[in-house]
Amino acid sequence: MIDIFGEIYYIDFDVLDKFLGWDPQLRAGEVIDKQITKILDADGNVISSEIIESTTMKPREINGVRFDLIRNFIEDLGNSDSEDSKIGGDKPEEQSLSFRLAFNTLRAYGILKPLAD
Repeated sequence: MIDIFGEIYYIDFDVLDKFLGWDPQLRAGEVIDKQITKILDADGNVISSEIIESTTMKPREINGVRFDLIRNFIEDLGNSDSEDSKIGGDKPEEQSLSFRLAFNTLRAYGILKPLAD
Protein backbone atom coordinates (compact mmCIF):
# COMPACT_ATOMS: atom_id res chain seq x y z
CA MET A 1 0.00 0.00 0.00
CA ILE A 2 1.13 3.53 -0.67
CA ASP A 3 0.48 6.45 1.62
CA ILE A 4 -0.36 9.66 -0.27
CA PHE A 5 -0.76 12.81 1.84
CA GLY A 6 -1.43 10.72 4.93
CA GLU A 7 -4.08 8.42 3.40
CA ILE A 8 -4.00 5.03 1.68
CA TYR A 9 -5.47 5.11 -1.85
CA TYR A 10 -6.54 2.52 -4.39
CA ILE A 11 -7.73 2.56 -8.02
CA ASP A 12 -11.41 1.68 -8.47
CA PHE A 13 -11.42 -0.44 -11.63
CA ASP A 14 -15.21 -0.38 -11.99
CA VAL A 15 -15.19 3.42 -12.14
CA LEU A 16 -12.19 3.29 -14.47
CA ASP A 17 -13.99 0.93 -16.87
CA LYS A 18 -17.05 3.20 -17.02
CA PHE A 19 -14.88 6.31 -17.42
CA LEU A 20 -13.12 4.74 -20.39
CA GLY A 21 -16.44 3.86 -22.00
CA TRP A 22 -16.21 0.11 -21.45
CA ASP A 23 -18.73 -1.37 -19.07
CA PRO A 24 -17.98 -5.04 -18.32
CA GLN A 25 -21.64 -5.59 -17.37
CA LEU A 26 -22.78 -4.89 -20.93
CA ARG A 27 -22.14 -7.13 -23.89
CA ALA A 28 -21.12 -5.75 -27.24
CA GLY A 29 -23.90 -3.88 -28.99
CA GLU A 30 -25.95 -5.21 -31.88
CA VAL A 31 -25.89 -3.28 -35.12
CA ILE A 32 -28.79 -3.94 -37.47
CA ASP A 33 -28.27 -3.04 -41.09
CA LYS A 34 -31.40 -2.69 -43.26
CA GLN A 35 -31.32 -2.65 -47.00
CA ILE A 36 -34.56 -1.87 -48.86
CA THR A 37 -34.91 -2.62 -52.56
CA LYS A 38 -37.95 -1.18 -54.35
CA ILE A 39 -39.24 -2.32 -57.74
CA LEU A 40 -41.03 0.44 -59.65
CA ASP A 41 -43.29 0.36 -62.67
CA ALA A 42 -42.96 2.68 -65.69
CA ASP A 43 -44.95 5.42 -63.93
CA GLY A 44 -42.70 5.33 -60.86
CA ASN A 45 -45.17 3.53 -58.61
CA VAL A 46 -43.82 0.94 -56.21
CA ILE A 47 -44.77 -2.57 -57.34
CA SER A 48 -42.94 -4.42 -54.58
CA SER A 49 -40.17 -3.97 -52.09
CA GLU A 50 -37.72 -6.29 -50.45
CA ILE A 51 -36.17 -5.65 -47.03
CA ILE A 52 -32.93 -7.40 -46.17
CA GLU A 53 -31.77 -7.18 -42.55
CA SER A 54 -28.41 -8.28 -41.25
CA THR A 55 -27.27 -8.22 -37.66
CA THR A 56 -23.67 -7.88 -36.59
CA MET A 57 -22.16 -7.52 -33.16
CA LYS A 58 -20.25 -4.31 -32.57
CA PRO A 59 -17.13 -4.97 -30.48
CA ARG A 60 -16.61 -3.24 -27.15
CA GLU A 61 -14.71 -0.02 -27.46
CA ILE A 62 -12.84 2.23 -25.10
CA ASN A 63 -12.05 5.90 -25.50
CA GLY A 64 -8.39 5.85 -26.57
CA VAL A 65 -7.65 9.44 -25.59
CA ARG A 66 -9.04 8.95 -22.09
CA PHE A 67 -7.13 5.66 -21.79
CA ASP A 68 -3.81 7.35 -22.62
CA LEU A 69 -4.47 10.26 -20.25
CA ILE A 70 -5.43 8.03 -17.34
CA ARG A 71 -2.49 5.71 -18.00
CA ASN A 72 -0.14 8.70 -17.92
CA PHE A 73 -1.79 10.07 -14.75
CA ILE A 74 -1.32 6.75 -12.97
CA GLU A 75 2.28 6.67 -14.19
CA ASP A 76 2.82 10.20 -12.82
CA LEU A 77 1.61 9.05 -9.41
CA GLY A 78 4.08 6.19 -9.48
CA ASN A 79 6.98 8.39 -10.58
CA SER A 80 7.02 10.52 -7.44
CA ASP A 81 10.44 11.75 -6.30
CA SER A 82 9.91 10.21 -2.87
CA GLU A 83 12.16 7.24 -2.06
CA ASP A 84 10.03 5.70 0.67
CA SER A 85 6.45 4.47 0.56
CA LYS A 86 5.06 7.85 1.66
CA ILE A 87 4.32 10.02 -1.37
CA GLY A 88 3.63 13.71 -1.12
CA GLY A 89 5.02 14.42 2.30
CA ASP A 90 2.76 16.62 4.34
CA LYS A 91 2.05 19.27 1.70
CA PRO A 92 0.58 18.69 -1.77
CA GLU A 93 2.25 21.86 -3.05
CA GLU A 94 5.65 20.19 -2.56
CA GLN A 95 4.84 17.82 -5.44
CA SER A 96 5.36 18.47 -9.14
CA LEU A 97 2.62 20.02 -11.24
CA SER A 98 2.14 16.76 -13.18
CA PHE A 99 1.71 14.79 -9.92
CA ARG A 100 -0.84 17.28 -8.54
CA LEU A 101 -2.77 17.34 -11.82
CA ALA A 102 -2.82 13.54 -11.97
CA PHE A 103 -3.82 13.15 -8.32
CA ASN A 104 -6.58 15.79 -8.46
CA THR A 105 -8.01 14.49 -11.75
CA LEU A 106 -8.09 10.85 -10.62
CA ARG A 107 -9.71 11.90 -7.31
CA ALA A 108 -12.27 14.17 -9.03
CA TYR A 109 -13.48 11.35 -11.30
CA GLY A 110 -13.59 8.83 -8.45
CA ILE A 111 -10.92 6.61 -10.02
CA LEU A 112 -8.51 7.10 -7.11
CA LYS A 113 -10.23 6.55 -3.77
CA PRO A 114 -9.13 6.52 -0.16
CA LEU A 115 -9.18 3.03 1.31
CA ALA A 116 -11.73 4.17 3.93
CA ASP A 117 -14.42 4.92 1.25
